[in-house]
Amino acid sequence: KLADTRWVTVASPGYLARRGEIARPEGLSEHRCLCFVMPNGKRRAWTLLDAPGGAPSPVEVSPAVTVDQGEHLVRMALAGLGVAQVLDFMAREALARGELVEVLSTRAATGPAVRLVSTRERARSANVRAFAAWARDVFSTG
Repeated sequence: KLADTRWVTVASPGYLARRGEIARPEGLSEHRCLCFVMPNGKRRAWTLLDAPGGAPSPVEVSPAVTVDQGEHLVRMALAGLGVAQVLDFMAREALARGELVEVLSTRAATGPAVRLVSTRERARSANVRAFAAWARDVFSTG
């Protein structure tokens, strides 16, 4: 296991200045939601806690745009095109620079763990060991 993740809901400060802050999940209906579409063509439902400290549950949003790469969601949010939900490590640098703002932060749900999987034999190779060291460093930053 390299890291635990969270689903963060983000938007640019400029977008929020134009369209208004989001205080409750129901407020997402008034915003342009940028959504991820999975390889099977189905849209990934957003996940938020049902209450601060509560259980994770899917939240239905109306997508303004759907894309199949999380990096594109971050770029569109940075460009002020709407609100996106991505894994925390994808938006970490933009959040630290203030280029994105996390909304509904008390409702952020746990995401999937990031794991490195290898056979025992391959795990001994220099390439796999080097990649594992790099990946640990990437996911421990933050």
